[in-house]
Amino acid sequence: MKLYLHIGSHKAGSTSIQAFLEDNQAALGRQGYLIDENLTFLDHWQLAAWAGYPENADYFIYTLRAFHDNALKTFIQKFETDFVNKLEQAKKSEQFHSMVISSESLYSQCLNAQSVERLAALLKPHFSSVSVLFYYRDQVAMAKSVYSQLIHGPALGKLSYPDFVNTVQPESEFDYAFQLEKWAKYFGENNIHIAEIGRKPGALQGEQLIHHFVSSVGLPYSSEAFTVRDKVSNRSSDYNNIRLIRRLNQLCSNKLVTLSYNNIVLRGMRWLIKQLPLKGKYPQYFDEQMAARFKLGNEQMNAKYGVKSG
Repeated sequence: MKLYLHIGSHKAGSTSIQAFLEDNQAALGRQGYLIDENLTFLDHWQLAAWAGYPENADYFIYTLRAFHDNALKTFIQKFETDFVNKLEQAKKSEQFHSMVISSESLYSQCLNAQSVERLAALLKPHFSSVSVLFYYRDQVAMAKSVYSQLIHGPALGKLSYPDFVNTVQPESEFDYAFQLEKWAKYFGENNIHIAEIGRKPGALQGEQLIHHFVSSVGLPYSSEAFTVRDKVSNRSSDYNNIRLIRRLNQLCSNKLVTLSYNNIVLRGMRWLIKQLPLKGKYPQYFDEQMAARFKLGNEQMNAKYGVKSG
């Protein structure tokens, strides 16, 4: 049985891919593809939680809030046995020739070599081949999206954009070339397959992502055979809106006032700020700084893994 392992990254179409796998689970099953919902579209982070433990425990306990501490430990102890048993049952059924696993957490929560090595030790003995699929946005677009989520999301981010840009550095999660070296080491350079999404010339846009993904797992795409959800695009907040919401976060999360993310007053104020016609673009010089940091690495990554970026 072959394995197609989609590892992300965040903000690069993972939700669309997982929605496609969920909607077409039965159709793909009839064509011999095993789609396990707990590894693909429901609790897709399970494999990453196991592989990255204990280093990523805080993320799954305090950020994702998927477990309390004891429950996570129990899950980790059982995961490998449960996974292997489920896989062996699927093989005995002789219904499947391939398996697809999709989780952007495999990239973001398995950033050290030990996590990737652990994944390889679990997966490679049970599959005839493992193809690692990685979709990405250019780092400038990725950073803006992550920063917006940080400010708008439950973390109630208070970090200024210039300070955030200072965290977007080589050897961080944003350094795709550096991170993929680990995956190439344990899964083989020829088994790493990458593609860029976004608005740049040559990048995948819209349904091109799903077409590319289906082709990457060895199937021809057919609109008659598969269902694809309409993508809902949310308008991103302008830079000045984001700056104002950051100030709101600072005011509502300090020694004197502490409001939760779901506080009705805070939610209402965030909604009002988003409606304000505040224009403003992210400063261009920050774009240039980030692009320069990763230019050489991106070129080397695309040359190594055989994909030419737009």
